[in-house]
Amino acid sequence: MRFSEFMFLFVKSLNPGDYRMLVTRKKRDTIGYFLALLLFAVIVSFFFSIPKIMQMPDKIDSMVSKFDRFNITGIDAQTNEKIIIAKSPKIVLDLSGNETNVTDEYLLITKSDVYTKKFRPNLFEWKLFETENTKITEYGDVTVSFSKIKGRTYLLLYLLLLPSILLFTYVFNFIKYSLIIGAFTFAGFAIARIKGKKIKITAAWRAAVYSSTLMIMVEATVFQLFSYNLLFALLSIAIYFITFLLSMLALVEKDLQIKSSE
Repeated sequence: MRFSEFMFLFVKSLNPGDYRMLVTRKKRDTIGYFLALLLFAVIVSFFFSIPKIMQMPDKIDSMVSKFDRFNITGIDAQTNEKIIIAKSPKIVLDLSGNETNVTDEYLLITKSDVYTKKFRPNLFEWKLFETENTKITEYGDVTVSFSKIKGRTYLLLYLLLLPSILLFTYVFNFIKYSLIIGAFTFAGFAIARIKGKKIKITAAWRAAVYSSTLMIMVEATVFQLFSYNLLFALLSIAIYFITFLLSMLALVEKDLQIKSSE
């Protein structure tokens, strides 16, 4: 999709008055717009997260200060709690010695292992990511490494990981927003049919895709400046519900106009 076309659809999707036009767009245009919107949101969210990235060295130094033991002659460190270094993507340091369960962490460091998620699609097992486990001893004396890493080195390491982080974020957002759009599509279609409005499910899907623009961009911009929590998640869904409702009303109104002209 050309950038000019994307910006045209982007601006139109922010105006409820243009939804009647948007729901008539071709399916390939809608798919292309959704994929481009996700890429645009990931890039924008990176720039909005720069303040958090700049604070990363101080956060890691604060993290190191929580160690109960810190033996620079060998790998002997322990924390009294799990430490979340970053939330998006989720990077966790757990040196408590408790049983380790890898869930949604992108990078998990324990006393004995380093767990990372790699993008390795497996259609037979319905998985997009695979957890890779590496023994901590392969990285040498971690505590000595901590003492050598300072300020700009943290940021350099982050920049080296950036392509992988952006790819992970894009795929994660694709799955997340696809599920939300799918749920709203079927809900909107079912409610419209119950109310006696004969709309096609593809039209409801188009309405769900274009009305997701505001929700996605709010999460990519405003929410990057704060710690994402349940309140923000509910607010995001509320924003999407309102815009989707407006798009469905425009869809029903368009259907009524077609019937009245026949």
